[in-house]
Amino acid sequence: MRVIFQYYHCLSLAFFCLNVFTYSKALKTSGQPKEIKVAQINIFGNHLIDQSKIRSVMSSQVGQVYQEKLLTEDMNQILQIYQKKGYGWTSLKVNKKEVNANRLGSQIVLDLHFDEIKSVSVGRIKIIGNQLFNEVDLQSVLALSGNLTRKHLQEGIERLLEFYSEHGYPKTKIRLQSFQISKIERKPKRNQLDFQLVIEEGKKQYFGEVKVRGLQKTKFALLEKELLIKSGQLFDQRKIDQSIHRLRNLGYFYQVKYQLIGSPNTNNIDFVADVIEARTGRLSGVIGLKPKSESETDQTLTSTQLVGMLEAMDNNLFGSGRKIELQWKSTLPSHFEIVYEEPWLLNRPVSLGLSYRKISRSSISKGDGTMPRSRQDSTQITQPNLTENSQYLISSSKGFSIIPPIDELMTSIYLKIRFFHQLESQFTLSYKRIFLPAQKNILTRSMNKKYAIKAGLMSDTRDFYLSPTTGHIMRISFESSKGDLNYYKGWVDLEKFFQLWAKQVFAVGSHIAIAWGDDLMRLYSIPTERFFLGGAKSLRGYEEDWFSGLRRFHSNFEYRYHIGYRSQLFVFLDCGTVARQNWQFDTIKIGYGPGLRLESQKGIVFTIDYGLEPNTTLTTGKLHLNLGATF
Repeated sequence: MRVIFQYYHCLSLAFFCLNVFTYSKALKTSGQPKEIKVAQINIFGNHLIDQSKIRSVMSSQVGQVYQEKLLTEDMNQILQIYQKKGYGWTSLKVNKKEVNANRLGSQIVLDLHFDEIKSVSVGRIKIIGNQLFNEVDLQSVLALSGNLTRKHLQEGIERLLEFYSEHGYPKTKIRLQSFQISKIERKPKRNQLDFQLVIEEGKKQYFGEVKVRGLQKTKFALLEKELLIKSGQLFDQRKIDQSIHRLRNLGYFYQVKYQLIGSPNTNNIDFVADVIEARTGRLSGVIGLKPKSESETDQTLTSTQLVGMLEAMDNNLFGSGRKIELQWKSTLPSHFEIVYEEPWLLNRPVSLGLSYRKISRSSISKGDGTMPRSRQDSTQITQPNLTENSQYLISSSKGFSIIPPIDELMTSIYLKIRFFHQLESQFTLSYKRIFLPAQKNILTRSMNKKYAIKAGLMSDTRDFYLSPTTGHIMRISFESSKGDLNYYKGWVDLEKFFQLWAKQVFAVGSHIAIAWGDDLMRLYSIPTERFFLGGAKSLRGYEEDWFSGLRRFHSNFEYRYHIGYRSQLFVFLDCGTVARQNWQFDTIKIGYGPGLRLESQKGIVFTIDYGLEPNTTLTTGKLHLNLGATF
């Protein structure tokens, strides 16, 4: 009996040990995560994007271990592709079905169901959390109606944030909740979006310190006047945007960036602008020497002459914002002009300017009153019509006719007044003396006096004046002349810039100038008073100021590719015409060609364009070249 008991005891102990071993092994096996592999991926409802494209985007592939995080990333990436194609409301649902499960692992089948939605109708929008403004006002700012895309919704939320920022609450936060897309009962093919906007308005903020870092030449006292932001003012995003726009278009800086720094202990936000100063002085032109030669009229030997063109200017003299400009040109017509401008008169946005100009036009022409054969267009004659004013002519041994030069001397004073940030008016008083050949004795000259008042208005919304990508600049001017010459002049100039794609801009400009009044025909006999057309600044492909008349119209079209902050490659098309009397315009002239503008931060300025006329060959175009430097 005792032996049987011992045997039973040993057998029980053996069974117990076996159970413990089996249980512990089971625990060890069950403690390890089961391996789940992707057995199959099925895609339904896709029409815009094919299955091969969707599968190539996904990182989750058949045969790989299933990862929830990886699948979520795949879904987001696919929906981003739909959003780029304009189907921002597309939804994606994933059904998972586990198959072939066993003790060691299982497999999973993924069913991807797409509902491709491009736009939805605006359903019920509920705004909660607003205390400063009522829901009706916020709904009008949100301005969502009709067909709604995801982009439109984002733009509406940005308008709300901007609205709060303009009223001193830049730290306002807005989030969406209860976001639901459902079918419209009466229109089963249409979807409706219902959602709520939760607004956290935050505290009212004020401008703290206003700093501009990186100044070397420009005085901060000048920029304090230019900036609309003042310490202690209620925060307003519009003033920040307008101030940055102003800094960029002053011409003092290569680069302007800003940051807003909040204070945790106060309701103040510091404005800090970081700038890289530009070289505001510019010098450009071509200078040469004309050697001694025999005169074309009387065979006398002329002395060596300095010829060419020179332009020098500085729009930030001594860092004070003062402007000075000098222009000299010894070609026909010769030209000399100097301008000085004093900004911020009496600490107001008013500038006072003075200018002096002298223009001299040669009066040598063929005795028959015609131009060279290649330019036989009566509008090309820039001197008085010699065939109609035969009393001006005297004969010479070489068949040329000589009349004294026509000179113009003008002194003017002007006021510029800036208001509403992007608008500027200008009022100019000028006194001009014009010396013309006397009709009775061409060896002498008669003087004509002209008193004029000119008023103009300019609107400038360009993002950067030297290399704009968006915005416009528009000028409207009117001039009334009295004295020996009584007539009126008007100008309208408009340039508009459109950004097509990254670095690509289309620029279009239209320019109109007209004259009218009692002395209109006499005005045409005075070359300095006409409107001129031709050359690098109006009609490329033709000589400078080759056409003239009492009325002028020209347009310019440019496609520009930006290769730098201030540099572009471009192709252009110019067209224009003039009218000698009344509204009888001549045939429209066309010029076209390529060009290049380069300006480096080290101060090199280079501009070149090659203009062609429709009836010329590639080798007979007009080359316009300008090489200069900044300092």
